[in-house]
Formats: sequence, structure tokens, C-alpha cells
Amino acid sequence: MRIGEFSRRVGVPIPTIKYYLRQGLLPPGILTSPNQASYGPRHEHRLRLVRALSELGGVPLARVRAVLKAMTEPDPTPLGVLRALREQDGGPDRERKPVPELHSEPEPEPEPDPHPDAGPEHDRARAVVLETFTRRGWRISPDASDVRKLTTAVLAVRRLGHADLATAALDAYADAGERTARVEARYIAEGRDPRQRAERAVMAALLGEALQASVRRLALEEAVRAPAR
Repeated sequence: MRIGEFSRRVGVPIPTIKYYLRQGLLPPGILTSPNQASYGPRHEHRLRLVRALSELGGVPLARVRAVLKAMTEPDPTPLGVLRALREQDGGPDRERKPVPELHSEPEPEPEPDPHPDAGPEHDRARAVVLETFTRRGWRISPDASDVRKLTTAVLAVRRLGHADLATAALDAYADAGERTARVEARYIAEGRDPRQRAERAVMAALLGEALQASVRRLALEEAVRAPAR
């Protein structure tokens, strides 16, 4: 199909498709004439993957490129693509840059924290995080970006006087995370080949990010409402 039909089929504007092509996020179309190219199911699948990463997962385009590279290695692994998804370009909490064709004015960069994490309070919060996972036998790097994010969250809650909540909730989330991860790991392992297993790992990570916060909020509302029944 030509780019106009391709655009209508996937619901993505032509300028955005051309931007993705220039950035190497989409493979070139098949030339049918000097100024015409054709796009097929392979291009559609890749474009939907790029959009899922950038929109559903909020992944910056520079990191989308790194994830796609990890997925197209000769023998990709689920762990390899998950590490690319988590660590490349500063971790998953980095602000997503808008696509230039769709946004005329860039969003301002967040101001740097004038009080970088340091000191006994930070160390205690980090110890709580690491102890929770060490006790469970999780093999994590103490310097992982997610450990830093969790430490920041625990520190903020403890400073507000809710240290008990931080500790109890972290254990509860770890319990839920283990149960969910077992379901996702089975789905990944059932992939027919390394490339499909790598893509399944990315989809599991993105879906988890999208569902977790909303499901937890709904569950909390239900739990708070329950005593009134």
C-alpha cells in the first residue's frame, strides 16, 4: 500500500510516519518508482510497536530506537530487551519528547532538584528498598534506575510521617509484582522463537506499566468503601 493508505490504516499522520522513517524507527518502504514506496504488514506491525512504546509506555524515541535494536539482534533475549527498555536514556522516568511534526512548541525541561538525594534519611530509605528485595532473593542491581525511583518514593512518604505505610506497601507491591510477573513470564516463554519472545517481553512490560496504577487506584477505592457496606 502507498503511504497515504498506510497512514489511514494505522491512524498515524503522514508527517509522523516520515519522521519515523528518517529516524530509522521504521524500515524503508519497498520502492515501486523513483518517488513512490509501498508498505506492508511488516511496516504496519513495526509502526504499531513504535506507537505502543511511545504512547502506551511513554518511552522517549531515543530509547524506542535502543529497544528496537535489542529486539532485532541476531539472537534477542527477553532480559536483554527489558534492560534496554529500563535503562537506556536515563530510565523509564525520563520525560518523553514530543514528535516534532505534532508539536510546534517543545515542553519545558523540568527544573533540577536543588536538594539531591543524600544523607542518612536517603540511606535509610534505600536500605528499606534493598532489604525488601534481598530478603526475597531478587537479583537486582543496587544502582538500577527503578531502585532509585523506589528510594525517592519511600523517602518522600517517610518524610511525611508514614514510614509504616512505606514498608508495608512495598512488601504488598512486591507480592503482587511476583504474582503478575509469573503470569507474564509464562506468556513470554511460550513465544515461538527468540524474536517473538523478545517482543512479548516488551508488551508485558508496557501493559504492566499501563494497568498497574489504574488497577491499584480502583482497588484502593473499593477497599476504602468496603467497611461502609
